Amino acid sequence: MSKKYKYRFKTKEEFISDFGQDWRSAVRCSFISTMDCLLGIDIEENYYNQLDYMYINNNRHNYVDFVGIVHCNITLDMIKRINLSPSLEPKKFVY
Repeated sequence: MSKKYKYRFKTKEEFISDFGQDWRSAVRCSFISTMDCLLGIDIEENYYNQLDYMYINNNRHNYVDFVGIVHCNITLDMIKRINLSPSLEPKKFVY
């Protein structure tokens, strides 16, 4: 069974948690203020193959040319990978 994933941009809170208060310059390629409209939104599926390739190969120095609400470069530092596959772990019953 193959795992299914989706990608979305991190929220401001996630950036601060990962990189601190100076997160805009700490992220590769930097996250400029005009990109704030991307915070927390899902990334279109046509970018998934490129992001999967970068994620699988842990290629954090590459970037994807993103054309969406704004045209920018995105790196793995800017996105969150979300597992959509169901968990097969048994649930614990609480009495």
